[in-house]
Amino acid sequence: MIADYFVEIGDVLKKAPRRRNDRPEPILVKAFVSEKYRSLIQPGMTAYGLLMDGTKREGKIRYISPVAEKSTRTFKVELEISNEGNKIAEGTTAELVIPLTPQAAHRISASFFSLTSNGDLGIKVVDQSDTVNFLPVKILGGSDKEIIIGGLPEKLRVITVGHGFVEPGDKVQTFKEN
Repeated sequence: MIADYFVEIGDVLKKAPRRRNDRPEPILVKAFVSEKYRSLIQPGMTAYGLLMDGTKREGKIRYISPVAEKSTRTFKVELEISNEGNKIAEGTTAELVIPLTPQAAHRISASFFSLTSNGDLGIKVVDQSDTVNFLPVKILGGSDKEIIIGGLPEKLRVITVGHGFVEPGDKVQTFKEN
């Protein structure tokens, strides 16, 4: 659909189109995500645009900004959806929904973390034979009081007191905190 011509009678033109397409096919749903979610989103992922009239349009993530906006520290994400028949007006409000794969996670105090000599971040745990092991973790989120971590077995015995005094392979005697 041609929305406007940018010429008037008497204008001198080069041999190039002078028109604007207001409602292109396809159309983009743009949003901004926090750095917390930036690493969970990949180009090509399926997502949805929820339009104000309740219409749900499926599409693919086509772009994720590699650089955060300076003022908000958020990353621009673009979802490309079909605009068959040019029924969606450009500039229409929409909500971007990106379904993420659920992950098992643990919520722990930041004081439980240990650092290896290589700089790997993880926690020290005790296995069934009361032997200390180091498990690297993936930080998924958190606050100033607790951290949400992933990449660990569902059940584990985390060393919460004295983990700085033991090394992987050490045999320990454990007790449960109340």
